[in-house]
Amino acid sequence: MFTPSTETVEELLGNASSHYLMPIYQRPYSWNKDQVEQLWDDLYEAFEKDDQDSQDVSVAKDLKVSALENKYFLGSVVLVKKGTGVYEIVDGQQRMTTLTILFCVLKTLGFANEVNSYTIDDCIKSSRNKELRLRLSTHNGDQAMFETKIANGIDFDTKDKQVLNTKFFKNAMVLKECIENTAGDKTEKNFEKLNRFINYIFKNTSIIKITCDNESFAIKLFTILNDRGMDLSASDIFKATLMHRLEPNDQVSFNEVWKRIETVAKHNNETISSILTLFLYFTTATNQSKSLQDELKEQFKNSEPISLVLNIEKFAGHLYEILSTTQDKQINCLKYLRQSVYWKTILVTAKYENYNSYEDLKKLLVKYYFQNWVRSGTISRVKQTSFNIIQKIKEKSAISEIKKIISDSIKKDSLENYLNTDDVYSESWLKPILLALEYEYTQRRDFIKIENNLHIEHIMPKKWNKQKLDWSDKIKDSDEAERKLNSLGNLTLLSGNQNITASNRNYSDKKEIFNGNYGKGIDGTTAFEMTQRLMVDYPSWDLIQIDLRAKKLKKEILKLLEI
Repeated sequence: MFTPSTETVEELLGNASSHYLMPIYQRPYSWNKDQVEQLWDDLYEAFEKDDQDSQDVSVAKDLKVSALENKYFLGSVVLVKKGTGVYEIVDGQQRMTTLTILFCVLKTLGFANEVNSYTIDDCIKSSRNKELRLRLSTHNGDQAMFETKIANGIDFDTKDKQVLNTKFFKNAMVLKECIENTAGDKTEKNFEKLNRFINYIFKNTSIIKITCDNESFAIKLFTILNDRGMDLSASDIFKATLMHRLEPNDQVSFNEVWKRIETVAKHNNETISSILTLFLYFTTATNQSKSLQDELKEQFKNSEPISLVLNIEKFAGHLYEILSTTQDKQINCLKYLRQSVYWKTILVTAKYENYNSYEDLKKLLVKYYFQNWVRSGTISRVKQTSFNIIQKIKEKSAISEIKKIISDSIKKDSLENYLNTDDVYSESWLKPILLALEYEYTQRRDFIKIENNLHIEHIMPKKWNKQKLDWSDKIKDSDEAERKLNSLGNLTLLSGNQNITASNRNYSDKKEIFNGNYGKGIDGTTAFEMTQRLMVDYPSWDLIQIDLRAKKLKKEILKLLEI
């Protein structure tokens, strides 16, 4: 029914006779920046451990065991054989596409040495017939865009909006930044290390290749692999490991504490595994190089189980204390971050260690993580900075030392440059930034969830030049109007019902809608102070008012975020 085999990346993608097709029923390529950076970070951390072991002559290890430990496992791919050397990908398309993009970036940048160049070329196109290894047919135009703009060489300076908006190009830019950050100052030593890393990807990164002869069975196998069963979690295995060290009576006590931790986790919308991850970061202030269960077992192999589980309960209690607050401005802002593990660990560490600058620390974290978000900072930089902060808190260092760590981690160019762009409407940080200002405008405000009924409203509407509206009477420069349409000064917060009602209207009509229901919004529940202030501060609205409000908002954002 199927044939499994373990292959390196070089064997899977560099095989002279193998080609891979993305069938029409597959979803289009969808990985985002975080997933691409996570793959890079995981690969590079595994490589660094292998690289250190191979250069450290004092490490006396069995070479076979070392080689096995230091291989990186990239998961599995489920394939359907469609002919000699031709396979359809049922599962694994996101990883294989991302790897191919990585090879195209490496080739374009010219970072590969002569040893690696053949392998890179052959993983992109077959040396035998020059056909692409990976062909996409999941969406009209995907294959042509992928081949002409990625596989045939990448123009990183392109101004073509169609190219700029593709996931292929966006993730190519992410990988370019990862490569350049790794190469650092581009010394010969750094180039040599980067080439060792490329070689590690080809030689030491393994994938389980599952080849099926029947498409229906392949899809069924994919479903089984991804959906069925309730495997033991890392927390289950760790719990069992600890309990095996205890006498029966102590096991009862241990289990009671563990149940209390599970209850706290549930109230926090967390899992036991996520709390254990935070606790591990708190304990080590370093990233994990192994699986969670292996890291836990290794780190706490000499710990007394009852004392350990009580410490974890104390840690979880502090997390509950932090997350259960609903009117804390800084906590509310931090909850919008995609990567929550770092700020949560830092604040729980501060509570656990009775750090005396807790309030100042919260403000600094908002400044750092939001600045990093606006500046499109890398996950690896955020990660290392976060670990450094955790260590400083445990050392009871002054808040000034933490402030210096944060300042050193942020790019030196002006934050205002990132707010001055013509199009901030599509930025993922826009709603969180405006909500952060909203919390500043009001004395007490419960956490505002970012849901489907929360919208960014264009004050000058998208269809401002409709004949029935009076915007054209006030706005003579249509090119300037289009430039400023999606700029910071023309955007505000509205609830779902208000947004539908207010869209494509004159400003006088919009003001009535903004102030409807005694300022509580059309839906009777949502009132944004930011939007209410428009009616007081700006009796009319035109391109000059957009500039004035943009200047005001930027000043408020800089005051909130600058360190």
